[in-house]
Formats: sequence, C-alpha cells, structure tokens
Amino acid sequence: MTKAERLPGEVGQLKGDISKTRFGYIASIGSGHDVDKFNVIHGLHLLCGFDDSGRRRWSYPNYWVSVHGAMTAPMAMPGVLMGTLKTSGVFDLGEHSVISLRGNIGQEFLIRDDGVYIGELFTDQRMAPATLPPDENIAGLPINDTTLGGEPFNGWIGRQRDGKVRMTYGFTDVRIAEVTGLDRVRSLAPQTITLGGEQIAAVKAFVPKKGGGEQPTTYKIARGAAFVGQPFQADPNAPKDSAESPPGKADLRIRLGREEVGRARLQWDDQHLYVAVHASDTTPLQNKGNSAPLAFKTGDSVSLFVALDGATTGGTRVLLTLLAGQPTAVVYRPQGPGDKPFVFESPVRKSPFQYVAVEPSVRVTAQPGTTDSVMTAAVPWSVLGVTPKPGLTLRGDVAILFSDDTGAMTAQRVYWVDRETNVVNDTPTEAEFSPARWGTFTLAE
Repeated sequence: MTKAERLPGEVGQLKGDISKTRFGYIASIGSGHDVDKFNVIHGLHLLCGFDDSGRRRWSYPNYWVSVHGAMTAPMAMPGVLMGTLKTSGVFDLGEHSVISLRGNIGQEFLIRDDGVYIGELFTDQRMAPATLPPDENIAGLPINDTTLGGEPFNGWIGRQRDGKVRMTYGFTDVRIAEVTGLDRVRSLAPQTITLGGEQIAAVKAFVPKKGGGEQPTTYKIARGAAFVGQPFQADPNAPKDSAESPPGKADLRIRLGREEVGRARLQWDDQHLYVAVHASDTTPLQNKGNSAPLAFKTGDSVSLFVALDGATTGGTRVLLTLLAGQPTAVVYRPQGPGDKPFVFESPVRKSPFQYVAVEPSVRVTAQPGTTDSVMTAAVPWSVLGVTPKPGLTLRGDVAILFSDDTGAMTAQRVYWVDRETNVVNDTPTEAEFSPARWGTFTLAE
C-alpha cells in the first residue's frame, strides 16, 4: 500500500484501534457518548467482528472498559471481559485468528475472530493471586494462578517462528511466558435443538430468582463498653444482619460479592465509639509497611469511616493495623480540623489531606489467628469530631484491606457499603473517600 485507504463498509467509518484477522476485522465500539471531558470511558462497549467487506457479523459485550471502568467491575467471571486496556496481539490458531486483550485488573482475554470466547490467562489481582518464587530459575513453572497486576499497560503476545505462542509482561522486570493448551481448542460440530411450544412458553414465563437480598446499608449501634476477649465467638441465636435487628445483636457483614469475608460490631458510650472487626484471611495482619500514612498501601488493615449525616465530602478515617508488630491507629482527614498535612501522590496527580497522623488516644488491640484476625479499637468521639447522643445518625462505613501473600502490598479493598473500591494501584484514589457512598449508623438509646 503506497497511500492511506479507507477500510471497507461499516468498519471504515470507525475510529480507534482496528485489528486485521483472518475473518476480517475486529474493533471495539462504544454505545452513545462514552468519553467525557476528562477522557474517562463510560458505558457499554461491544467488541465487534467484521468480515472482509466491512459488514458487522458478531459482537461480544465489553463491560467496564479501561482503568476507570474497572473501578466498579465485579470479581472475575469466566467469559466476562473486564477493564480491557488494549489489544496485546493477534495470532493464528488453525483456520482462525485469536485476538488477545489486556485487562486492567490482572488478566488477559482471548477471543477467536468469529466471536467465540477462548478463555482468560492469569488471575484477577483482587482474588489473592499467587506470587512467583524468589528463585530466578523458574523456567517451565505454571503461572496462571499469578496475576498481570493492576494497570499492566505494556506487553505483547504473538506466535513466533518456532510455532509457539509467547507473551511479554512484567512488574519491575520483563517476563516472557509461553501460552500452552491452545492446540486443544476444538470447534464442535453444529447441533440441532428442537424447541416445542411448551419449552418456549416456559422460557417466556421464566423469572430469575433474586439473590440473597440487598446488602443492608443501615446499622444500629448499641450502647456498650469496649470489646474484650473474643467478641465474635459463635452465637447460634444471633439474628441475621438487618436494619430491623435489635441493636448490638447483629453483626455488620462485609461481603466480596456473595462471599462473606468479615464482620464488624460497633458500640458506643458518651466518650468512645467502640469497633471490633473480624477478617477471614490466610495471611492475617501482615503489613510490612514502614510509613504510617501509607499503611493502606502496604498490607492488611481495617478502617472505620465516620462523617456527619448529610455530608458528601470530608469525614474521618481511622485505620487500624500492625506496624512493626505494634497495634497502630492512623487518622485521616481530607479537611480540618488539625494541621498535619500530607499529600498522596501518583505519577499523574496529587491529593492533599489536611490531617494525617498516628493517633495514640485510640486504644487498639490485635489478635491474629491462623486463618483469621480480630482487631478492636476504642475511638474517642473527639477524634471523629462528633458529639454523641441517642438517635444521632451518621454516615459510616467499615473496610477490610487484604495483603498479597507476602504481606508487602495491598491486594484487595472490601467495604461494607462502598463498591467503588477496586483500585489498588493509585495512591490518591485509595486514600480518598466519599461519605456519599457510605451507609448510615444510628446511635441507639
């Protein structure tokens, strides 16, 4: 080709990345206004296949596109594209081509050029992936239970001259991996299924069952004292969490999807708000950080968030963790009171806080177990900027942050109510919080 030529048909009207395949072309198409003034991608995208004439022949849902789309993505599910960043490569597989898409939260997705989903490589970074051993001699080691990590912008995949499919990726290094098992991909022969009127009527009448109900977003805090001993010992008579449960008789349950990963219990008196948090964790209370302000980046911790009712900004975060083996509480306020400023930075932006400091007036206990942990704290109301009284409502949330299996970095952020918590690769985003996304605490009589 000696000059630029427009591609044929509908594909020739598209903007953005278009890949050539044996079938024709593949491109991602947005629905409606999908890029705002900050260049953030919104809405449903479709990965579309076009034949050689430029006619669209198939489409595949491409939800939660790019970095910002991945912030609200659910946990990984087979066959679901999440946070697609770019096309890593296109390679031949029998009579077809395979397009490989790099995902923002640690996986690579393979789709054939006729729209058939092949599979995904690696593990969602939020699902406690394994890490590579420190030994450099790891040739031949299976690595699908490890992760590409968050925001894996670089890398390539393709079939090389020896016939093998290899890919590059890395973290602070460059890794070369061979993709095996593709030779076992087979197309099934077409099958005919006959549906009668009875089956068609049953399909039309089908109503999916609802899940386990909506996650409660309100919690009544009973009067009480500091937690001692084992506050989460099993009580067979304890009711399920509910806005209607008697105060102090129900736990606030923290779920990752449908899986319960922890519980919290709160009590109050005129001087303190008391909190106890139980976390299910195979590496409990591992936090190898050496910076208190950045403790939310370096491993296991729990956080209590409180703001005045009606607040959409501001509020206070009290983070609880073990640093250098010592139970530690760190207080964060994006706005006053206090004057211990700290700026959270990433390569692209900064987020200044008015007050970030270790708070010795918060009494913290830590009880790491074998596969779980319990942290408790007595938080003075003055730290939270709240004057307590019966019936007072507050905005609030509780979070559990899980480390990777080395205890050196945070791999998951799971909140009671807030669901915009997927990011673990951008310090300002992880530091910031929004009372508008929290639940409601009510101080019981």
